Amino acid sequence: MKNMKFTILKELMDNRLIFISEKADRSDWFTLKSGDKTPIFFITHKLNSHPRIMKKIVAYTTALVKANNIAFDSIVGASYGGILYFMWVSYELNKPCLCIRKEGEKDYDDEGEILGVINKGDRCLLFEDSTVTGSSSLDFVKILDKYDAKVSGIITLIDAGFGAREVFAEKGIEFHGLFSWKEICDEYVKYNNVGGFIYDYMKLLDEKRVEINVVTQQIVWQQAMQLFGKENMILMDEAALNFSTE
Repeated sequence: MKNMKFTILKELMDNRLIFISEKADRSDWFTLKSGDKTPIFFITHKLNSHPRIMKKIVAYTTALVKANNIAFDSIVGASYGGILYFMWVSYELNKPCLCIRKEGEKDYDDEGEILGVINKGDRCLLFEDSTVTGSSSLDFVKILDKYDAKVSGIITLIDAGFGAREVFAEKGIEFHGLFSWKEICDEYVKYNNVGGFIYDYMKLLDEKRVEINVVTQQIVWQQAMQLFGKENMILMDEAALNFSTE
């Protein structure tokens, strides 16, 4: 499976679906939905235009599910970025697929906040396109709880490494990330030039990811100040360290 992972990463880079900035001044950093900026970005919303890569990601995902003997009755995902990803996996594993509306419940036509049939006692395998602290996933766990359904596992395309794994472990939820920011960065620098600042940036992520169970912006900011020094944080401000894609 490890060879499969790095073959996929190389194809993602070849098709410009992975981006790492060469500049510390944030002039070409990706702006996230939250308004924050990040120098590392996996352009998941364009995966659907690359069916060959998507097939390999789905094959890797199904292999991971089977290798870990994850028991579940249905696959659940949230709109919008990862919809086609978890639907592909649903078809491959021949399991029912449900979608959680991020906008919440509708009170007309197809009402409710879940698209699909959910049964009391269902064990759900939750899919995300990216996971930072795990807060959005925990919101989805609470929604499923209202329907007497339980999350037995969570799979995410990207694990930013800011404590989500530990948060889920405390709740007895199995968690798997297909790729981590560190893996992406390590592979990227083999084939591309990057600014020297990115190594310090990744060092921060690598050194702090295990220590932080539930990350707040204040904690990340304080630790970044200690690592980089105040003068360098002018260029790499608090927003740059907020990896929320919500």
